[in-house]
Amino acid sequence: MTTWWKVMSAMFIEAAVIGLVVGYIRGGRLSNLKNLSIKRGWAVLIAFLLQFGLGRLPLGVGSLHYAVHMLSYLLLFYFVWVNFQPWGIRLIGLGIMLNFVVIAANNGIMPVGTAGMSQEFSYNLQTVSDGIHGLLTGATRLPILADIIKVKNPLTGSGGWYSIGDIVMDLGIIVLISSIMANISSYYKVVSVKGGRS
Repeated sequence: MTTWWKVMSAMFIEAAVIGLVVGYIRGGRLSNLKNLSIKRGWAVLIAFLLQFGLGRLPLGVGSLHYAVHMLSYLLLFYFVWVNFQPWGIRLIGLGIMLNFVVIAANNGIMPVGTAGMSQEFSYNLQTVSDGIHGLLTGATRLPILADIIKVKNPLTGSGGWYSIGDIVMDLGIIVLISSIMANISSYYKVVSVKGGRS
């Protein structure tokens, strides 16, 4: 259960780091990140807490589990809606939507492809549910949107399976951070930015 959170955390951290690097390449400044104005951040926190709890509460895979998982995504959609102006947020929202569609179509579970997966990991995924993921099978709906993309970190050697939605969210984080650093306010309006481009 902790593996998934480690993988997701690493994914977002790596995207943020890439965003910082791209921001510097575009002539941006780290200090410009203070211009980022995020509303209703509590919605994301509650959504993650709900998803974290899915693997720790004895809900099983049924209507209650499905409702809780869908509620977490409604909170994420609400967050995107109230922060919709920046293009980076729009990309993050698109990624969330892609993940939502495949999860909603598969009884509240994100299917994970087994190609390249170790036998031990595959067995653990079958027997120890994290409340979020399950093995991709012949009965899986919309498998193209499932976690079927294996990504390995060349520096650490670690990695995981990601969906198209995850990749789009990563791109959104990179665009959001780099554009704010570069003060591209005409395309990525977050708050009113004083002065010209740094």
